[in-house]
Amino acid sequence: QKLRVLSIKEKLDVIKSIERGTKKSALARERGLPLTTVCGVWNAREKLMSVAASNVKRCRVRGSTFPDVEEALVLWLKKARTKNLPVSGPLLLEKARFFATQLHHDDFVCSNGWLSRFRARYNIATRVISGEGAAADTNGAEEWQNGQLQQILTDYAPEDIFNLDESALFFKLLPNRTLVFKGQACTGGKHAKDRISVAFIVNMTGSEKPPLLVIGKSEKPRCFKGGRLPSGVLYRSNTKAWMTAKIFEEYVRLLDRRFAAKKKNVVIVLDNASAHVQVENLSSIKLVFLAPNTTALAQPLDQGIIRAVKQTYRKNLLRRMLLSMENDKSYAIDLLSAIHLLAYSWQQVEPSTVRNCFRRAKFDLSAVNTGETSDTNEGCTLEDDACESLLAEVLERHGATESVQFDVFRDVDNDAATSQDWSDDDIVASVAPQVPSCSPSDEDDDDDDIEVADTPCPTVAETARALDVIRLFALKKGLMEELALDFNQIEAALCAARPARRQTAITEFCLPE
Repeated sequence: QKLRVLSIKEKLDVIKSIERGTKKSALARERGLPLTTVCGVWNAREKLMSVAASNVKRCRVRGSTFPDVEEALVLWLKKARTKNLPVSGPLLLEKARFFATQLHHDDFVCSNGWLSRFRARYNIATRVISGEGAAADTNGAEEWQNGQLQQILTDYAPEDIFNLDESALFFKLLPNRTLVFKGQACTGGKHAKDRISVAFIVNMTGSEKPPLLVIGKSEKPRCFKGGRLPSGVLYRSNTKAWMTAKIFEEYVRLLDRRFAAKKKNVVIVLDNASAHVQVENLSSIKLVFLAPNTTALAQPLDQGIIRAVKQTYRKNLLRRMLLSMENDKSYAIDLLSAIHLLAYSWQQVEPSTVRNCFRRAKFDLSAVNTGETSDTNEGCTLEDDACESLLAEVLERHGATESVQFDVFRDVDNDAATSQDWSDDDIVASVAPQVPSCSPSDEDDDDDDIEVADTPCPTVAETARALDVIRLFALKKGLMEELALDFNQIEAALCAARPARRQTAITEFCLPE
């Protein structure tokens, strides 16, 4: 029997079929392939997906002699594409020589033959430099909303239209330091460890919130030891806690596999941030980029959704501070606790808030056609009175000399950077091998994480006694009815966490002779 060699496209089709739930044996029979071939393709899926942006008509994935040079060149190409810069063969050769020199490859030969092979590997002519045309740069928010957006609303159901955006979060920030941080871009340095970048994505109806992506500074924070991230959160890291093109592409491909498994075709609208590159060969996602300088008007997440998340996050942070003050203790939140609070705050955003914010950005067919919009305050602006009272009490007990409004505390990190317009040196640094540092200070800059990591985990018995105290408080304050479900869930978790009891052997019941 003649050996059949699958192209990369055929292998990707095999992977997608298995992800959708098709059994390997059934797939092998359907396509007339040996089961070992199907299993081999599935086992090599990570490698195959990593080259999915290259020429999918090829049959084999042949590695490059200088993969770091090519990775740097591809990153540079994607950056050039987002800026609509013209790219020619001689310019590619020049940049390849530059990256090879910076990465200390003295034996790199940058010939036309190498360029042809590079173009074939990454399908440069039709893939990497394809995308939104330069005319999009001249379109304003209104033109985009009445043109391309209207087509999106016609082609896709509301539940299949998503918006993705990043925002910085000074997760440790306490109100007495708000005026120090207010308006800072925070591009690095001493404040970088106090911030994370968060990628939010939600659909137009508010019915689906794919996993949040949190980007921190430390690869393995101390507070993660023994803990667990919320189920709806992914974590990645780099030295500046920024979204990068590499992390963005990984995230989009993960979302693509998720939607493919649900047999959904969706569109994701996003801005032209430097990290938002074109991602090729997606099976279930279409990426649509907003016109430049229109995000303040045309991006739904910026119309109040992210603000609602930060309002809930910081309101709960204030509550925790007050409770710590009742015990004469200071409160400092570690990264793991912050991520759990962030996930909770994200889930608390009501679908009605999401819908109203999409409508405010004209993501509504009737609004686009008739000019009708929702009340800008409805759903997008939360009641601040309780938050103002909490903040005032915290500041008073801190002995603060300057007053701070809650909206300033909530929005303090709105201007902080979440991505970088990478220079060539930054690209080189991102692909160069990382040399591990022996300095203890580089292990983790998070002082609060060290304190949490060194605190022993309470025993089941200690936790049960604490729960009894809380239950008594709820009974005396008339809160038992609304908290009953929470108590039952905690009790069930405690019972499941009990150490297994040793099974008694039958011989132990026998009397000694």
